[in-house]
Amino acid sequence: MPSVTTHTHFHLSPPSGGGSQGRGQDRQRNPDPAHDYHSELLPALRKTVHSNPLCEPALSARARHLGGPPPTTPLAPCGLPRHLARLKPIENRQLIADIWSRLRPYRGWLAASFVALLIAVPVGQLHPLFWKYVVDTVLPEKDVTALLVVLVLMVLSYLIAGAAGALQDFFLEKAGQGLVRDVRVEAYEKLGNQSMRYHHNRRTGDLVTRVISDVDSMETSVLRNISGLIQEIFTFLIVASIVIALQPVIGGFIMLPLMLAFILVKKFNREVKGVYEALRTRLGEIGTFVNDRLGGVQLTQSYGRQRSETHRFRDVVGNHYESAMAAIRLRALFFPLVGLGGFLSNVVMLGLGAWFIWRGEFTLGGLIAYRGYWWRLQSPVNTLARMTDTLQRARAAATRVFGVLYEPIDIVDAPNAQPWRDPRGEITFEHAGFRYDEGPVILEDIHLTIHAGEFVAIAGSSGAGKSTLLNLVPRFFDPTEGAVRLDGHDLRELTLESVRDQLGLVQQETYLFNDTILENIRYARPDRSREQAIEAAHRANAHVFIEQLANQYDTIVGERGVKLSGGQKQRISLARAFLANPLLLLLDEPTSSVEPESEELIANSITDLARERTTLLVTHRVSLLKRAPRILFFKHHRIIADGSHDTLMEVCEAYRQSYSIWEAEEFT
Repeated sequence: MPSVTTHTHFHLSPPSGGGSQGRGQDRQRNPDPAHDYHSELLPALRKTVHSNPLCEPALSARARHLGGPPPTTPLAPCGLPRHLARLKPIENRQLIADIWSRLRPYRGWLAASFVALLIAVPVGQLHPLFWKYVVDTVLPEKDVTALLVVLVLMVLSYLIAGAAGALQDFFLEKAGQGLVRDVRVEAYEKLGNQSMRYHHNRRTGDLVTRVISDVDSMETSVLRNISGLIQEIFTFLIVASIVIALQPVIGGFIMLPLMLAFILVKKFNREVKGVYEALRTRLGEIGTFVNDRLGGVQLTQSYGRQRSETHRFRDVVGNHYESAMAAIRLRALFFPLVGLGGFLSNVVMLGLGAWFIWRGEFTLGGLIAYRGYWWRLQSPVNTLARMTDTLQRARAAATRVFGVLYEPIDIVDAPNAQPWRDPRGEITFEHAGFRYDEGPVILEDIHLTIHAGEFVAIAGSSGAGKSTLLNLVPRFFDPTEGAVRLDGHDLRELTLESVRDQLGLVQQETYLFNDTILENIRYARPDRSREQAIEAAHRANAHVFIEQLANQYDTIVGERGVKLSGGQKQRISLARAFLANPLLLLLDEPTSSVEPESEELIANSITDLARERTTLLVTHRVSLLKRAPRILFFKHHRIIADGSHDTLMEVCEAYRQSYSIWEAEEFT
């Protein structure tokens, strides 16, 4: 690698904009929870009411509780504002086609399940015919042999139908679990590749709910219930054919109340669709709240806010309760009406059956067979109503899952992107600018070159755009104006993998996975040996404290490294960077959240790590600024000064004032 090049050149640029822009942008990216809660809940409930009048009392209650009418935020199909949900309407045909395409590897198992179904259903409908034969033929003739044959056939038919049914369930479950595994992995992969912009605009708890709960609901409801629906429809057609064949007039009249029930099921299907979309959204809100609040449980307890948070959670759960009650009210209205249709068919069956027996046009055995078939006619109708209900839940869940899968990835390789060959590590910003969507300017006209192997510190007020500048280098975001170049290549013309493979990142808030210290150090280079990881820990001044732990390098650090101090976590993060041995090193306030005794150790590690690699260090710590040969000073989203610490102290009043404040804070 090239040696470190020092720079003492200097330039001043006039400031532009207001200092409030950065703070406003922070609020835009991290909206107030109460604002998020109010602005999203009511529109979603309003959507539910629009298609489901039974929900209106619940909406009125929530509107009174929150105050004022629902806002007019445009809604996505799942009930969330479009700028957050980004779910496009998904037609039933498209949904079915997408699920079917993902079932392609398992179509053999589905075919086997269908064949088993074709055996199980017809064989299972023979028993009432056996009863009819015994009553009409065997009993009058007192034929014992025929009775024994019938009994054997009944047992055989039961065993065959039972075995076929068991095979059908097994084959279907195998296909269903394969679908769950594949869709869950696909959704996780999609989320893992999504841009930082995408994740900043989404709620982690809601995404977790989609990957876990919604995928499960989709599989359980879609595959199992569609299979059950096919089975019930097939059963209904076979039984209806038998009933009509036994006595066409009675059979025809029996079908009339059942047709009414089917019409009611179709109407219920239309009414309940919007309710279940809102219900799944409410479930995502619960996941978001729990994920967010449990992550900050120490803060909650430190301020004694447990009771207040419980009240807020009760409100969030109350939203889910109200959506669930809307669905329950619909079910309570429609299901008894559907059951009434089935019951009326039983009345018709008994009345007409008796009348035709009196007329000599029907037999007692036929009436008994009808009684055996009645529940088989009624069952598909009731099952259809309940499965329609469940399938609407599945549709709502599938819409949320495929909303993740359909979402395009913002940051991708260009079609003609090339690997970064023979990298040296020179970074050039060509009049680069950046803003989030239509928000205020974050970076404005950044024009500079950082030479290969150079160590550059970046300082400035909060919200000036320092971290955003760092985020442009690994293409977490693309500049909205100008370009970023590596060794003269436009960053957008290089493959992401080849760029990020040369990158090491140490963040202000160190993220450690709930794994061992060893695996966290080896995360960027899992192929490295234990000895190499230990050597990296030595260079990061982490080995001493690791050796003092009970399990040393095999210590589980807990979620987000909760079992370690801030300084210990940061040193592990630096060890990870040492092991990765990157060409480009990005450090974002690495000492801002660590204890004083760790700061000097971390500063020494940073100096060692920065040797012979291009390093960008965002910091306001005076001890680190003095170590940097070159400092970029930001104000109002622009670089207003560029030079060494001594030079900036001499000629840049804004830097001199900021440095005095930082120095006072550091040594107070």
